Amino acid sequence: MQEGNTASAIHYFNLAIEADKNFAQAHGALGTLFLETGDFTKAEVHLKQSLTLDPSLSIASLNLAHLYRKSGRIDTAIETYQALIQANPNQVQAHLGLGTIYQSNEDYDQAIESYQHALDLVPQMPAVMTNLASCYEAIEQDDLAISLYQEALKADPNLSMACGNLGRIHQSKGEVDIALPLLQRAVELDPNFTAARYHHALILVKQKAYENASSELETVISQQADHVGAHYNLAQSYFRLRKTEEGKRIMLVYQRLNAIKKDIEDRERAASIAPNNLAKRLKLAKTYEKYDKLDLATSAYQSVVRLNPRHADAHYALGRLHFLQGQFEDAKRGYQTAISILPDVAPPYAGLAKVYHIQSNLDLAEANYRAAVEHDPQLAVAHAGLGTIAYQQNQISVALKAYQKAIEVDPDAHYAMIGIAQIYLDQQKQTPDACRLAQQACQLKAAPQYFSTLADTHFQLGQIDSALNAIQTAVQIDPANQTYRSKLAEIQALSRK
Repeated sequence: MQEGNTASAIHYFNLAIEADKNFAQAHGALGTLFLETGDFTKAEVHLKQSLTLDPSLSIASLNLAHLYRKSGRIDTAIETYQALIQANPNQVQAHLGLGTIYQSNEDYDQAIESYQHALDLVPQMPAVMTNLASCYEAIEQDDLAISLYQEALKADPNLSMACGNLGRIHQSKGEVDIALPLLQRAVELDPNFTAARYHHALILVKQKAYENASSELETVISQQADHVGAHYNLAQSYFRLRKTEEGKRIMLVYQRLNAIKKDIEDRERAASIAPNNLAKRLKLAKTYEKYDKLDLATSAYQSVVRLNPRHADAHYALGRLHFLQGQFEDAKRGYQTAISILPDVAPPYAGLAKVYHIQSNLDLAEANYRAAVEHDPQLAVAHAGLGTIAYQQNQISVALKAYQKAIEVDPDAHYAMIGIAQIYLDQQKQTPDACRLAQQACQLKAAPQYFSTLADTHFQLGQIDSALNAIQTAVQIDPANQTYRSKLAEIQALSRK
């Protein structure tokens, strides 16, 4: 549904509920719309209310199960899907929901059973055939996988996943003549199908078509910057093309990525050997987070919570990860759960304050920053948060004092340095101090917004070349940011005069 239509539908269903608060179907429809827009908190409220009013609304139960799955409450999602199937064994979407969960958890036997149930009910579902085939492929039953991929492609010849996966199996068997057109077709259907493109490139490498292979591998890396195999094979292709310096540069990246991969694999191996060992699960989650594997880290922390629902650090970590991914309601839930378990620990209050702050709820943001400072007066980020709120309320002296306190308790509080620099810039005074603080912040953290502020300080001081260097760095870090690009164009124009 288009954004405007969704907003209009939400409005009219709200009107229906205002007219009749016991209108179960309206609550269910509204919950479904909120689920589609990613507002899981409101979705859950309305879906549960619809089921309270009318427990027979299976579509509301199904969407509630989908919500639990999407928000990481896997055990609850499984229970809800199973209850739906118990009430109606022909509930196809519930079987599919279970299959998706089991496949994600690498419980392939259960996933196969669920997908097969769904196909028994509705045989012509090529996407489900593809999922089932990939499960058989995962347990090395290639003949069954091949048969299902072929069946899926008969039903839908434009199914890129089936083309790519089938091509990969034939490639692994050395059947290049069969694999190559399938992989090419997969990439043609979906240019962002990175795995298919990579396996196509491997065939080109084997055929010694290094120019074409290097082009494909460069695209793979542009789509997945941490792809280990693509870096290795690109380096080798460059060497074969006598592009020695490029090969050396890519090989260095490969070596770094390969070291990260080995670290992760060691942690994964340890966790798989002892799946109920909380400490090993936690180390795995922290390793994923360390290397910015946010989806994997989220899943790993969720597994910690399933083992110990009162693990405050894991709930806090989930709040932090959801915040980084812009999932603010889920972030709020994680922080609040951590606080309910350990109410005297400061960081979750600061995390919750950030959520309220970004949602422009300054009163609750300030209250939570103050709670964080009360529990830990040395928490610099909370002092800086109070500084930002004070500045937004035009309380300049209060803001400066809070930022200075943050730097006092943590001399590396770059976010407080940039806050003071921004105040000096906006006040058009103490610009040399603003420039010094911005430079210091940039040295501590190479954030594009910091270099943009540094460019502004140089510009205000009439140092055009230095401003140009700073804003160029911001653009290099975040090339998609139009504000930085516009600022770069303006400064470049001035530098030519």
